[in-house]
Amino acid sequence: MTGRKLLCLNNSIDVSQRTYNAVRQTPDLPAFDNFDFKRSPVNQLDLHEFYNNTVRPDSLTIRSAVIKTAENFALPERVKMLHLKDLFCQDLEIWDKSSGLPWREIGYETKGDIKKEPEAIRRVRKFAHLVKNGENIHFPDCLVYATSHTCEGGEYKVETVWEYPATIAFMEAIFAVPLIRAYQASTFESKPIAYGFDTATGGMERLIKRFSKQEAFYIGLHFKKFDKTVPVWLIIDAFDIMMINMSFTYYEEYEKYGSGATDARRMILMWCTLQEYFVKTTIRTGDGKRYKKFSGIPSGSYFTELVGSIVNTIIINWLSFEQFGHYPLDVVALGDDSLISSTKRWDFVKCEELLNKIGMTLNMEKCEQNENLGRLKFCGNIIGSGTP
Repeated sequence: MTGRKLLCLNNSIDVSQRTYNAVRQTPDLPAFDNFDFKRSPVNQLDLHEFYNNTVRPDSLTIRSAVIKTAENFALPERVKMLHLKDLFCQDLEIWDKSSGLPWREIGYETKGDIKKEPEAIRRVRKFAHLVKNGENIHFPDCLVYATSHTCEGGEYKVETVWEYPATIAFMEAIFAVPLIRAYQASTFESKPIAYGFDTATGGMERLIKRFSKQEAFYIGLHFKKFDKTVPVWLIIDAFDIMMINMSFTYYEEYEKYGSGATDARRMILMWCTLQEYFVKTTIRTGDGKRYKKFSGIPSGSYFTELVGSIVNTIIINWLSFEQFGHYPLDVVALGDDSLISSTKRWDFVKCEELLNKIGMTLNMEKCEQNENLGRLKFCGNIIGSGTP
């Protein structure tokens, strides 16, 4: 499977996003002369960067890297699914997030508003039931807004804000929430995803303890437009690795539902349908235009961080194997951020040449490596001595 350019769908919806192509000086601050920073114009060019049409190379090193990453992300046992009924009783971070389409159009501002209404929950469960039955139903569009940033003159920086549909997010949570919790519960010495390594809770100190067990070179890779340029075949690999760690037969707290066993065929069908939507997401912009993407990682999905972390680890294992014939001493990732320890220095030019073969690019200015772990950054923070 290969990615295609963003497809503009013919039909559009009458929705508007308020944007301005000029700004006025606020009366509350004095005027600045010769100010070097400007606000980027608001447009939708950022969306059109979701493109990667590469096919999977016939490469033993890539296959080996996928297998190694599956080992990195292997859980002690397969996790059970979260029943959709139980989901609405969970304390989740999504409840104050936008409900997306079609809910916001009928008065439900947040996902939490939906869980307060028994009739709304019934509609979600009905939709999920139809998906499990393989019915040909229409999935809601994902709202995407463009936001501009201030940057130095001559530069351009516009990012997109995604409002993932609540109904889709709830179905994803059946699988993603148990997986995320299982990785969060892993020991810090073996976590493949950097859950619990945030600075405020002593995460940098834990990183130093984990990575400083032997002399090594420490590497931080940084990509250009990581989410937008990930090829579809790597996304499918990431879903396959997650799938290995899922039990599609049993729910958590199965005693509530008799045997707790369900028809795994129907749950796998739901999983595959969600994977398809993740790859081929239909998008509605602020001005009502509709698009469909065919590659890249969408923001706002319950799978976004999981898929990004797995893809990043596959790439790191592959680059290491191509350069040295072995894998890194250690690697931990969080989306497109990563920290690597290696027996040898990495050749970033060689890495760039390899990545170009799969349609991806390094941000060479931000890539770093050092024998002193404290001098590197992880998730935007200098590791330093580990002190918050």
